[in-house]
Amino acid sequence: MTRKRTPVEVPVPDSLRKAVLDIAVQQKDGTVTSVGVLLRSACEAIAEANEALSANGLVEIAVKDLMRGYRRRGRANIIVNANGDVMLRIGAEHANRISSTTAPGGAGLPSLQCLRTIAEQRGVDISDLGRRKREIMRRLDKSTTVIVDEPEIHEGPPARLRDEVRTSDMPLPEIKLPPR
Repeated sequence: MTRKRTPVEVPVPDSLRKAVLDIAVQQKDGTVTSVGVLLRSACEAIAEANEALSANGLVEIAVKDLMRGYRRRGRANIIVNANGDVMLRIGAEHANRISSTTAPGGAGLPSLQCLRTIAEQRGVDISDLGRRKREIMRRLDKSTTVIVDEPEIHEGPPARLRDEVRTSDMPLPEIKLPPR
């Protein structure tokens, strides 16, 4: 019995990638374009189709029914891919979201340094959140979906940041344990 070989995808070097995307393609109407332009327009069309699917109420009802049929829980949506396949995607909310886990204590969450770098790149102020990673991630997720023209008005700095530690002037009481 022979084994079936699975297809393997290996990325090509950047110089070859650029050359392939610059290959000229003559369209049916006689105009000339490149592979890269065709690829960008295809990606935009697929993204537009997926947005239309996510906004449709009937698709949402169909998703709920499919989830019951597969006995699955979580967030799901119906998407189309480049091959024209219509698929049910379970568990992926948005591609732009920062991945996280629900483990207690923040295990599996990105580091604060990483979150602060992302916030700086996106221009989001997270100084009032301190070390609360989940709230920082929520604010960063909102910043990608909602664009606010007016800056938020803060009435001064917060009273206490999460990073600060309060110490008492009074030392802990010394309690002697009884001998065994």
